Amino acid sequence: MTLALYAMPVATFVFSLLFCFPEDTFHLAKDILAVSTMTSNIFLSKQTGYFDTKAIDQPLLHTWSLSVEEQF
Repeated sequence: MTLALYAMPVATFVFSLLFCFPEDTFHLAKDILAVSTMTSNIFLSKQTGYFDTKAIDQPLLHTWSLSVEEQF
């Protein structure tokens, strides 16, 4: 599971470097930092709700539950 947890953000970041605007890539890098430190549930909760319409713009939103499990 750990390999998949870190492979997904790396693949997403590479895709973002190739196909997204630099500002979006910068925001994704902050999300990846939160995922790698297992604090994405706290970080993402300050940005948007899980079911908000803006949540579609966060490709790593699903990692919040893994952070909760690791903190527990």
